[in-house]
Amino acid sequence: VCMCVCVCLSLSLLFLTMSQLVHLWLADNSVGHSGPYTTQATQSISQTKATKWSFDFSKMLIFPQISRVQMSVQAEAGAFPICVSRAPVAATVLVECNAAVTATITVSVDSSTYSS
Repeated sequence: VCMCVCVCLSLSLLFLTMSQLVHLWLADNSVGHSGPYTTQATQSISQTKATKWSFDFSKMLIFPQISRVQMSVQAEAGAFPICVSRAPVAATVLVECNAAVTATITVSVDSSTYSS
């Protein structure tokens, strides 16, 4: 896969793969073959009376691992669930709540990696 990179601290670009166009956010990258490489992605899932939310970032990240996870929960009025994100497995994240809740959960990840 060939990609052109603009010299800037952070940029948003459309990355063309085989037959699909995916919107990616490349942050703090530098031109060259050493240094940090990272992609970031965000997904939101809304469910009714659920205890588990599964997020698959495999089609959104250049690198097949997740280094950092951030999560937010927007629950229906009157609900106050305790929710936790489990350790990522490859490019997936599982969020679990202690009780069934109607909510929208948003997960942001980054797939930082360093090369020598």
